[in-house]
Amino acid sequence: KDEGLIPNLIPHTVHAMAPNEEYRQSRSNILILLRILVPACLYFVIFYDSTVPQHFQTSGTKRSLHRQLRRKERTRLVLRGFNDPKSTSPRTISDGGGKNFDLPLVVGMRGGHTADGTSQLLPACTLENVGLGRWTYEHIATSAKNNFAFNEAIVSTAEWTPLHCLLPELDWRPEPVRSCFAEKKIRNVIIMGGSTSTYMAMDFLHWMKGKYDTVDFHSKMRNGGAVDSGLTITGIHKKEANPGAYQSFLQESKFFEDTLVLFNSGLWDMRMNDLGQYAQDVGDLADAFAWYKEEHPSNHVIWRSSGTPNWDRLDIEVDGARARERLLNPDAVLVYNAVASESMQSRGIEVFDDAAMVLGRPEETRGPTDGLHPSSHMNTELMKILLSVFCQK
Repeated sequence: KDEGLIPNLIPHTVHAMAPNEEYRQSRSNILILLRILVPACLYFVIFYDSTVPQHFQTSGTKRSLHRQLRRKERTRLVLRGFNDPKSTSPRTISDGGGKNFDLPLVVGMRGGHTADGTSQLLPACTLENVGLGRWTYEHIATSAKNNFAFNEAIVSTAEWTPLHCLLPELDWRPEPVRSCFAEKKIRNVIIMGGSTSTYMAMDFLHWMKGKYDTVDFHSKMRNGGAVDSGLTITGIHKKEANPGAYQSFLQESKFFEDTLVLFNSGLWDMRMNDLGQYAQDVGDLADAFAWYKEEHPSNHVIWRSSGTPNWDRLDIEVDGARARERLLNPDAVLVYNAVASESMQSRGIEVFDDAAMVLGRPEETRGPTDGLHPSSHMNTELMKILLSVFCQK
């Protein structure tokens, strides 16, 4: 008070008080001021916006702060109001404070964009993030059954919709695929692994030749053929991850240049029920292909994850023997894929993780009694998704 720092709110009779009493009164006055000033400061910090001076509003600090606040606000609102990727119109919601926000048409849609069409919300997909997603469908209303109303999915409209990236909306046909391979100077496509891989190779070859019907093909031998004079597609059967079985391919000179290699091993390894041995084998296999990739820089090497079998159809014809083994369950597929992905990625080999893609379409197997091998249609869809990323690199 004597130094003029505290307003003279106390009557002059205070000067006649004893020193202790005067101290207590001064302290009381300070507490009163703090009770007024602290809430006011907090209010200023929380609701701080246009009340600040103009010179500070235009500073870099101010702009950075507002960008962060807007980003957090939009993130919160998007998480609160996810749109279905098949939505045809944007939704507008309020933040409760008088401001409206247009949510993106789609979160993770193929070719997605913000509601006003001015920018993309998510980055383009890479092999690292395209595997985390879901199949989305258009729906039609149906009549209620047992008092349960629902909208039925139109299965033919299924589209793979990644969560953290945008997958280009590409109308894949054989001719654009040829153009992609020609641009990247690819003359050979090798799809190598168990029977799921040989099926995929032949399905892709038939599709590239314009044959879109289901292909009833199953072989454990090398098979394939030429699409045209500049492109061949070959399936090579390799049952296990033991790298010794791959030496003949690694030393085959006609595949030393301009080759796309998509390889996999997992389902047969799971049936051996030795995770430790698989970890050793797939690690050695990763070392071998890392060397191969370095020795042949014009080649592209991609590991493909194993798909989850259809439990309901798993080997029904042999009295459910594989189902009763319980060695190919989704939990086993998840663990073996994780072990393989760690080995490959740590050696610089890209991974095409199609496990969730196969898991989400359990009906797409090669008939009602085959729970292991994806259908021709499914294999073609998997290749289209892979190429949507690969051809945009």
